[in-house]
Amino acid sequence: MQSFESDLNKKNQLMLLLKLAKEDKLLDSREEKFIIDIALKMGLTTKEIDTIFEEPEKMEIHIPKSEKERMTCLYHLLFLMKIDGNVKIDEKRLCKKLGFKLGINPFLVEELMQVIDEYSGKIVPQGVMLDAVKKYLN
Repeated sequence: MQSFESDLNKKNQLMLLLKLAKEDKLLDSREEKFIIDIALKMGLTTKEIDTIFEEPEKMEIHIPKSEKERMTCLYHLLFLMKIDGNVKIDEKRLCKKLGFKLGINPFLVEELMQVIDEYSGKIVPQGVMLDAVKKYLN
């Protein structure tokens, strides 16, 4: 079983973040820093990061197997969406689409996006996202 730490999952996460960041045709410096920080924390090399930054569209979407990995992807996407202080309709639409591809309940994705909207320009208090997720646990 692959873990989130596998190269494919790391590169996939970076590609999904770039895809969302470029949805509005403008890569904000805060978005770029956030994406690079995530990639470095996952252990990707600068060369791997540069390669994916150059042509993220050449990668195919790979869906992680575990729910934890898929939720981690979604969390990163949600926080990236809010980082420039301006959550756009196209970004929301793509985030919903990616959430669906990740196999995450669309109602949960919608509720988490509402949390992101509610805390636009502010820090999301610890536990708020988790409280939303708990409602959808089996």
